[in-house]
Amino acid sequence: MPITPIPSDHPKFPGRGKTGLLLVNLGTPDGTDTKSMRRYLKQFLSDRRVIEVPRLLWWIILNGIILNVRPRKSGDAYARIWLKDDPDGSPLRRITRLQAEHVAKSFQRDDLITDYAMRYGNPSIQSQMQKLQDAGCSQILVMPLYRNMPPRQPRQYMTKCSNGRLICAGNRRSGPHHHGMTIRFILKRWQTRCANR
Repeated sequence: MPITPIPSDHPKFPGRGKTGLLLVNLGTPDGTDTKSMRRYLKQFLSDRRVIEVPRLLWWIILNGIILNVRPRKSGDAYARIWLKDDPDGSPLRRITRLQAEHVAKSFQRDDLITDYAMRYGNPSIQSQMQKLQDAGCSQILVMPLYRNMPPRQPRQYMTKCSNGRLICAGNRRSGPHHHGMTIRFILKRWQTRCANR
């Protein structure tokens, strides 16, 4: 059987690849202005796992009513909690970034790169996974930081984070191996680690 040569666009990894740990939170807008809020709400409310309404009907409601009314009201609400003198702006983005930095300091391993992403908004899962791949990660562990199983529609929410991960993975011809962990499992492992320190 002939050996297929490696494609020219295949990512180049070091001999022993690093592991990427991507902490993923639900999402936040880039700013409180109407344009940023509209972009964020459109991405969030266009997810079929968030709104289970016939697509044509929902497209008319979303683009005809919600995205013309809600961005300004939501922007005013976000403005009350926005960190105006902080480069992160969003409190959720700042907290998530600090969590990623804390995890990185806790492990202190040269072969582990920790970063964070947002399921909706920025930094996106796709851009951060590409960043980890470019840094030499041959496998990436995706860890959602938000509750995966609310009382309503548990199955849809369980797949929300992994769906974003699979979408961006599917856009590339090749790349690192991806793993997903639920918040319950990772918290149990984290508690065990802290107890043994």
